[in-house]
Amino acid sequence: MIDAMRRLGPPYADAVMRGLRALRPSERRKVHIADLRRWTGSIDLDETLKHDPTEGRQSRWDYGIGFDDASGNRAAVWVEVHPASNPRSVRDVVDKAAWLRRWLARHGPELLDRTHRAEAHLNDAPYVWITTEGVDLPNPAKTKRHLAQHGLSGPVRGLRIP
Repeated sequence: MIDAMRRLGPPYADAVMRGLRALRPSERRKVHIADLRRWTGSIDLDETLKHDPTEGRQSRWDYGIGFDDASGNRAAVWVEVHPASNPRSVRDVVDKAAWLRRWLARHGPELLDRTHRAEAHLNDAPYVWITTEGVDLPNPAKTKRHLAQHGLSGPVRGLRIP
């Protein structure tokens, strides 16, 4: 993650951090990996682009997290920490994921490749909605199907990378 973000230049090069340091401490506790040495870096995209003239007004995704998969290949997973308390929450996360995909297509083809690697490693969507608290959504099965149709995983209480 660090190398790919640095190649993008400012503001990404300055915002990417080792391990999970870009995540807020309360959110960092929700992300786990079997071997801590496999973390390669993280970025708070939302904070990095808050004052950007074009992206600042968009509904932005929260975090990008890099790790080495079981074969030692670089991979990236994208985490949105958001309440799961009403149907509007689902629309918000879907909109943020659409923004992220556009951003990756424009700025991060290397990161997009790493995202596809993460999908293969996780056997699930590499775009993960982690709840800020519990899940209180009507018809959870329908919500999960809807999110899966948009390539999203969640809402979940945390992310565990094998």
